[in-house]
Amino acid sequence: MRLSPRQIESYHQEGVMRVTGALQDADLQPVIGELTEVVDERARSLYAEDELTELHEDAPFETRIGLLYGQSQKITSGIDIMQNSGEAAFRFLANSNMLDVLESLLGPEITCNPIQHVRAKPPDRFEPTRGPSFHMAPWHQDAGVMIPEAEGSDVITCWLPLGESTAEMGCMAVIPGIVESGYLRHQKEGGTTIVPELMPSTAPLIYGYPVPADGTAHGPHGASGLRRALCDGSGIGSHRSRPLVPPVDRSPGKPKRCCRTSRRVNSPVLVGRTCCEPLHWPGIWHEVSP
Repeated sequence: MRLSPRQIESYHQEGVMRVTGALQDADLQPVIGELTEVVDERARSLYAEDELTELHEDAPFETRIGLLYGQSQKITSGIDIMQNSGEAAFRFLANSNMLDVLESLLGPEITCNPIQHVRAKPPDRFEPTRGPSFHMAPWHQDAGVMIPEAEGSDVITCWLPLGESTAEMGCMAVIPGIVESGYLRHQKEGGTTIVPELMPSTAPLIYGYPVPADGTAHGPHGASGLRRALCDGSGIGSHRSRPLVPPVDRSPGKPKRCCRTSRRVNSPVLVGRTCCEPLHWPGIWHEVSP
């Protein structure tokens, strides 16, 4: 799926856009299957340690982790992408359908930016804290955690729900139209958030799924959001925002350098390492992540 000229213009003006129909069930089902196994393995381990009294084995993917979280908050530990560096998640980073959308904005040379997360959203009734947390991110720009060398790069975030995600469930909210404002100063207090007096007054857009009547999504994973100055893909030649060496997702001029084949990286830590193979990914994360 390619973006239309009108969509591209709108994105550059607003800095955010909902895209529907870009992904199908088959694109994300391997990731869901992998996470299902991770949650099940974690649940059984906690059950053996008497941290859980009920495994909720018959609960669907969308609700099981929340039910388990109500018994032990430890269930979400290790589910994020840098700890759970599974093959399905790795391969999805170079998903062709997603890259087709990004290519409309970045051009054909695309690298994977190393600011990535898998976030579980437990129900409020099971969440013992209020305010910012890993499950409840405060208002921020990902540029707030980029190194200075990346500030001039074209970097885009893709946000994708793995199931139903409505406003009542705490879906993505984005403030549009601040492209010209650029980076806003952040503070550590409150979980790396925009300084309160600099917060824009613009009403946020609520990007839930299922998509409301103003648009039609195709399949349960058809809705996604793109955000400027945040992170998922970046143009080759752009700085990658954190001192890691991610794989090249798409490079028509050098097809053997894409994630589906091997690409050796020139780095003191990674010399001789074929970083584009899932087998080596966990070691790379653990060696170069802070």
